[in-house]
Amino acid sequence: MIPHAIIAHKSRGRLRIRVPEKKGQTAYWQQVLDSLKEIDGIKSLSANPVTAGVLILHELPEKEILGYAHSLGLFKVPASQLKVMPLQHKVTRSFRSMNRSIKRFTGDELDLGSVTFLGLLTIGGYEIAKGNFTAPAWYTAFWYALNIFMKNQPADTPDDAAVDVDVEAE
Repeated sequence: MIPHAIIAHKSRGRLRIRVPEKKGQTAYWQQVLDSLKEIDGIKSLSANPVTAGVLILHELPEKEILGYAHSLGLFKVPASQLKVMPLQHKVTRSFRSMNRSIKRFTGDELDLGSVTFLGLLTIGGYEIAKGNFTAPAWYTAFWYALNIFMKNQPADTPDDAAVDVDVEAE
């Protein structure tokens, strides 16, 4: 049976995989290193049996690495881990989380919109007090950008919406 792996971290050219059930098994991790070093496009590999993980620095699509490891029976990553969330969903999730935090902190008296309104009102008053009646400041541009972003939200976007990547699921 192929052990299940977890993508602990990934960024461009960097992939950290953990296989908890292989913790402490030095021979297994040596096999992973020996097998993955054969892939063209992998720049560096390091495995740590104590943390049950391998760090892969690479110059190729992650799904190629994961597919190769799966084909050799080294590990497989569940399809649910291979979902990519569009930037707009990530930003929306962050704003919703911030909104929940503000509501919880203020006992539901304020939300992100009210805090933003009060902040802009305060900054606007400060700028007027300084005698600055010229062009809109940076915060005005941010405010308009946020409004445009929020108005372009799909109506039925759940908090954890994700888009599947073309990876064969087992």
